[in-house]
Parts: sequence; C-alpha cells; structure tokens
Amino acid sequence: MMPTGTGKTDTMVALFAAVIPERLLVLVPSDTLRTQLASAFEHYGILKRIGALGEGPLTYPVVGRLASGLKSPAEARRFARSCNVVVATPQALNASSEPARTAFTRLFSHLFVDEAHHVKAATWASVRAEFTDRTVVQFTATPYREDRQDLGGKLVYVFSLGLAQRQGYFSTINYRGIRALGNEDRVIAATALDQLRSDLAEGFDHVIMARVRRKARADEVVEIYRDLGPEFEPTVLYSGLKPVSARRAALTALHNRTTRVVVCVDMLGEGFDLPALKIAAIHDPHKSLGITLQFIGRFARVASDVGDATVVVGRPDSLHDENLRALYGEDPDWNVIIRDLSEGATEAEEAAAEFNDGFDDAPLELAANDIKPKMSAVVYCTKCSEWDPQAAVEHIGAELLLTNPIPHNRRVEVAWFVKRIEEAASWGPRRGLVDVEHELFAMYWDRQRRLLFINSSNNESSDRHYQRLAEAVAGEDVERIRGATAFRVYGGVERLVATNVGVLDVLNRARKFTMHAGSDALSHYPSGDAQTKTQTNLFANGYANGERVHIGASISGRIWSWRAAGSLREWMAWCEGMGSKLIDDRISIDEIISNFILPVELSKRPELVVLAIEWPASVYTSATDNLRVRHDGKECALIDAELVVAEFSVTGPVRFEIVTEGWKVAYQLTIAEKGMRAVPESSDTVSIVTSRTEVAFEDFVQDKGLSLVLERDAVIEPPGILLRPRIDLPGFPRASLRTHVDWTSVDLTVESQGVAKNPGSVQRRVIETMLEGGSAWLDASGSAGAKWEVVIDDDGPNELADVVALSRDGGHLKVHLVHCKRSASSSKGARIEDLYEVCGQASKSVRRRRELSLLAEHLLRREARRQQRGRSGFEAGDSGVLYEIADQLHMFRLELTIVIVQPGLSAEKASPQQLDLLASTEMYVFQVGGASFEVVVNS
Repeated sequence: MMPTGTGKTDTMVALFAAVIPERLLVLVPSDTLRTQLASAFEHYGILKRIGALGEGPLTYPVVGRLASGLKSPAEARRFARSCNVVVATPQALNASSEPARTAFTRLFSHLFVDEAHHVKAATWASVRAEFTDRTVVQFTATPYREDRQDLGGKLVYVFSLGLAQRQGYFSTINYRGIRALGNEDRVIAATALDQLRSDLAEGFDHVIMARVRRKARADEVVEIYRDLGPEFEPTVLYSGLKPVSARRAALTALHNRTTRVVVCVDMLGEGFDLPALKIAAIHDPHKSLGITLQFIGRFARVASDVGDATVVVGRPDSLHDENLRALYGEDPDWNVIIRDLSEGATEAEEAAAEFNDGFDDAPLELAANDIKPKMSAVVYCTKCSEWDPQAAVEHIGAELLLTNPIPHNRRVEVAWFVKRIEEAASWGPRRGLVDVEHELFAMYWDRQRRLLFINSSNNESSDRHYQRLAEAVAGEDVERIRGATAFRVYGGVERLVATNVGVLDVLNRARKFTMHAGSDALSHYPSGDAQTKTQTNLFANGYANGERVHIGASISGRIWSWRAAGSLREWMAWCEGMGSKLIDDRISIDEIISNFILPVELSKRPELVVLAIEWPASVYTSATDNLRVRHDGKECALIDAELVVAEFSVTGPVRFEIVTEGWKVAYQLTIAEKGMRAVPESSDTVSIVTSRTEVAFEDFVQDKGLSLVLERDAVIEPPGILLRPRIDLPGFPRASLRTHVDWTSVDLTVESQGVAKNPGSVQRRVIETMLEGGSAWLDASGSAGAKWEVVIDDDGPNELADVVALSRDGGHLKVHLVHCKRSASSSKGARIEDLYEVCGQASKSVRRRRELSLLAEHLLRREARRQQRGRSGFEAGDSGVLYEIADQLHMFRLELTIVIVQPGLSAEKASPQQLDLLASTEMYVFQVGGASFEVVVNS
C-alpha cells in the first residue's frame, strides 16, 4: 500500500528487476496507465538513473501491450512467449476468446495488479482467479473499498501517508470548509476562484478541478464558474463527453492553460498526472474514505515551483462514514486528519489481515477472508479449559475435508473447514451420476463465557451431527442450549412481531408439523392450555435501543438473523452478542412471548382514530432528492411533503392531505382486503417522480401503501396489517402532567408565533419558557438549567417539531422536540380532539431518531429555505453551532425527549380517554425511538 504519487510504478519495476520472474502479467485499469507502466518497464524506470542496477550494459525486458482481444490460443501463446512483461487491461483480456485467454494466462508465472481496489469487480476477479496457484502482488493507494469487500491477500508493505508527508511527497493542504445555507455551489466556486486569482498573482501555475457526482451536475456547475470567472474559460470533462473531439479539446485546453477551471465527474481518470492541479473545489463530496484519499493524492503531490494545495469543500448532506465526519468537519487540519484517517483505515485493514492471517494451515485457494457465513449458529455450553478444532478431522473423515488440517486462529479461537458431500443423483441411474456439494462449518469458542458456536451452511444438518462435532472439539460433557432458553435472544427487544412460526402437534399424526408465515403467524403459537402443541421455531422483528432488529430462534437451539456476515470476524461479534443473552437467567421467556404483537390482516378500517399518516418506512429510509412529489408542475423532495390527517374520525374513509410549502391536495384513504386505496377529493392530482419513472399517487399507495399511527398504541403497516400490543396500559399519571408554564395573557386558540413572534401565541410562550429555563425548562421547581445551544422555530409543513432544542452535555446530546397545539376553545377543558393531532405529531417525529444524521440535515435544509425567504428560525444559536453539532453527532449518546404542549387541556379535568391516549403515545415513542415523553398542560 503506497499513497498516490509515491512510486508504486517504480516499486513494481524494482520487484521485477530483483526477481526477474519467468514472465509477468501486469493488470491496469486504463489505457493511460497501460502506456505509463509499459514505458517504465521498458527502461527500468528510474533504477538505472539512480545506480540501482550497477554499472555496465543492461538487457532490458521485452514489454508487450495488450490493447485488444486475442482470437486464438496460438496467437495468445505467440504473443506471450515473445515478452518478458505484458501490461493489459481486464477489458482487453475479457475481450479474448476463452481458450485464447486461458492459453495466454497459463504462460505467466506472476501477476501484478495495479489499483487493486478494483479487484472485486467481475472483470478483474475473473483474471485473478486464474492465478490461484501462482504469485499475485497487488498494489494500491487505498486498500479498502466502499462496499467493505476484502481485497484478499495480506499487507506485506505499507508506506504510510504520514511517512509520505514527512518525506515531502505531498504539499501542505489548505482547507477551506464552506457552510452555506443555500447557493452553496456558488459560494464554493467563488472561494475557489478567489484562491486561483491569489495563487496566480503569487506566480503559481495553478488549475482548479471542480468535482461533482453526475454529468448533469457538471453542466450545471460549469455555468456558475463561467459566470464568476469567465476569464479562465471553464470547461467540463467526463467520460462519455460527446463528441470525442470535445474531450480532446478540453484536455488540450487544460494542458496549454487556455482553461484553468475544469469541472469533472469524480476524477480525471487513474494515471492522469497534471502537477498544476492544486485547487480542488469539491461540490459533491465523496462518501468513501478510499476514494477521498485517492482524490486528495491527485492534487496534493509535490512538484517543483507549484506551491501548496487548497481544497474548498461543502459539507455533505449525510456522513455515514465516521471517518469522513472528521474530514468534512468544521475547520479541520487536513494535513493531520488525512494522515490519521489513512493510517487508521490501513490499520483496520491490517487488523482484518491479521485476523485472516492468524489461521494456521489455511488453503491458498480458499482464504479466511473469503468466508462469509450466514448469521446463524447452534450453541453449546462447555466445561473444557481448552478446545481442539483439529479433532473434527477424525469426526468428519479426512477424505471428505477440503481443509485438512483445519484452519484455526488461536488468538480469537475461531476455526472453519469445508466438507465435501457426494451423493448419487436422485433422479438418475445409480452409477455414474453424482451430485457434489460443499458444506462450510465455522466454529467459535467464547473462552470467557465457555460457549461453543457452530455454524453450518447446510441448515438441514442433523442435531446428532452438531452434537458429535461439539463433543469431538470440546469434550463429551458439552450441553446444547435448546428449548425455551433459546428464545432468550429476544430479550430487550420491544414491539416484537412474529413473521414465521413453526408448530409441532405431538398427537395429530396427520398434521404433525406446520409452518405459519405472514400476519397470522403468531396466532398459531401454542397457548397455555394447548397441551398437545409446542412451538419449534420463531422468527420476529422489533426494536432494540430504537433500532430495527430481526432475530430467529428454534427449540432445537439454532439462532439466526436474516443477513449474511461480511466476514468471520463479524459473525464472531454477532455470536458474542447472542451469547450474552443466552446465559442471562434474568430474561423471562413467558414475558417475552406474552408481549408479542399479533398482526391482523384488515379487510376494513378498524374503529380507531387515526392520529398520523406517514410514508412507508421502506421508502422513507431511502428517500433522497431523487424521489419527489409533483403537483401542477411544481416539485419537492418526497421527504419534504407531509401527510396530514384532516379529520379525526373512527369510521369511514381516512381524510388526509399531502402538504408542502407551496400547495396541498386532499385525499381519502380506504382499507380493504386487497390493501389500501387513496382517492383524491377533487380533480387535483399528485404524482411520485424518480429519475426514470412517474406514477400517480393513487398507484403508489396501492403498490407501497402508507403507515398509519392510531390511538391505543396501534399502527397499520402496508398493505393493511394492524399491529397492536397485547398489553393493557394504565392511563398516563395525572400527577405527571406538567402545569408549571404560565399561560397568562396567552390566547389558547392561537398556536404559531408566526414571523411577528406573536407574544400571545402558545408557541411563543413555550420558546420564552425554554430560553429562560434552559435544559431544565420542564422542571416544575422553576430552577434554570444549562442554556440551550440551539433553539429553532421549525413550525411549518413537514416540521420536525414546532420547537427544536439541542445542547451538548459531556458525552450526551440533549434533544427536545416540542409539539405545540392550540385549543379549540379559549378556555381550558377536557376535549379529546385537542390531543389527537399533537399525539400524532409526537409519534411521527420519533421515527427520525432511527437515523440521527437526518435530524440535523432536516433542520439545516429547512433553515436554508427560510433564509432564502428573508427570515430565520433560530431563537438561540446559529447555523455555525448547528453545523458543529451535526459534525459531532457520532460522538454523542442521544437523550431524546418528545414534548407535547396543550394548554387547552386541564390537568384537573383530564378524562380517562385522554390519559389513555397519552399513555399509548408515551409507550410508542419509548419503544420505537427510545425517547422520553413529557406532557405540558394547563392547571
């Protein structure tokens, strides 16, 4: 691993010169690199110039360049045998006929792979797969991929970025972070152009490279540069630019400096070398650390009389990679952070390599990093002080093992092996036709808990087979965890919904075992008086710590999840999490089962008040600006369109509106056996638009459905499944109703403060109370807490809450989402209608907790729109503080409190129906979002 610009090419040449392999194939990603590397091998790079090859005449290698497919084995052999080195692209090799390619690659003793982060792509992998019996050396600046796939092999040499910086391979990087609410592209462009003008005035031959994510964005952004810096003749450059002459003209203009601004998609291609690229304007930041570091290396490499590099970057909308948060944070020192992140990521790869390399006797053709078991295991309690994975050889039979000896990592006590299974084909003659299968086994012995986890890729493996294997490796006194104990894995999971249940009837021979899937699965779960039936397996989903989880367990002792592990290390970590529950005697199985929610398939609307309507979770979690709603020629992002209940009834169609800042359209929702149906109340129509399709909102609902939050802690999920906990909640404690806010001179029928900040509104009085009381504003004693760092009036369509307050407290981030509601009357009372909407808003807002970064993105996006209209929602703090908190979200433990404020409700007169509604809302926000719940009312 060597950073961009530190000499990977000459390292390849030096390895060749030192070893002189029989014949070397070098795989590169582009025509440019093919030319560069072939030229370096032809002249031994810099080795002769620096005297590394000694004195006297030299015999240079014959270097071939494979630029197109080979047609026949004879042609392939003739070409290969005439060369010492061949430099080729995967495309050229895969364009060859299969016999020709096989004949060609068999003649090479070694394979070098340049830019090895590509190696998991199919065209690259197919070439590397042909060298499993020969030496493969991979070279890369970024030994990690965005999809986290392992590149294979082990790191044998690392030239760290920090060492490269200290040895002067990279210039200082000046960071210019942009925090602009609105017109960010224009601010980035203006800042980069100012830097260019300053650098040119100092005599530096600099060029701006502006990075965007899509071609359409390139065409959009280049116009900004042409407007702000026409003297630099800004141009665009990306693959596929038509006509081809336009691409050549852009490159020529860049090299002769008739243009000093190039807007490109991603990068200018691996191998492109222009030392004058010293100003990077990143309009669309990368979401992968590896690509980011490769990009930085492109413009930070040192060349004579070029000067320092400058990066101008806008904060990404979302930072899912924790490494990138520091990189795109508020005014970081990139020269330090880039080094630390690069070396940290490399250390992570080295740790993975160390784990994989720790397996004794692993076969060359199947390395540990290729093993990706399913998240499943059977578990045994053991009494041994040591275990012996090699004992499985005798149990399985050496002749059936592809891995003998068994690979074993003694440091973490993980082992694995592959068993070959040969059986006569069941559909053919007894002789001659054999079905061959391979079964993977993974084993982990948790020394601390004395638990043995065994995983098999064959779910049909018999209990006896597992038992004998466990006894062989850990002793005959192993005891399998089975029966009801296995269901402890559901401990700590709330709002459990079973999706698959297996039931065994010990008396009914005609229907001894049945599997039940779908909404009625748990209705077949044996009740206490069902003496002849028992559950055999159960798969369910629910919430743990505000996150969605999926877990399966069976009485045979098998536990599983729906996903595959990315590696043996990940499977091992999952086993540890499950093991801590399995040995916890405090977990009550009866309590877990009694709290399962029984889904009900609806054929009509239940007679419950609908408090809120949401986009289906499957759509919302992946929604971006590419998923939009359109009405009357106007569009907005789907996540900025709110679904608002228009009438709180218990019968008939559910009336609701699609509301945006510019329009609203009324619909009616019905529920029948065939799912949900939405019908507009007028001739107005709304459609859902993606980059490729446009469908009517009615069709969208019929296909995807909507999520409904109802009273009594019930929800309806698509296509029409009622989920309602089976527990009877006591009413919300009357004594817990907060009555400390002074509502004197407040018009209880006026909710929003508006632009004028109406002092007689409910919202204004809440904001004033929060600003005076700080983080302790809910303390009835009136004592003040630490000041809120940010308080925002977020009132409006698709609000997060009417008032949002944030404050950092040590390692905690306190967030209050406050929902205010006016009363239908100017006097306080006990009107249940006064609570329906505000409880629905509370239930909707808690779902934002599932993706914490969305909270900050939402607030910043809405504030940008407010400022474009000449106003701000900040009551305390500013966008700088909010950006700083957003950059640090990953550092904090969230303390979320949902507050509803209804001064029209009298604490003294609150009815049982109102208290029941508040109790169910409290339960929902706690279980789904892990949030606290507070209610502020009148005395």
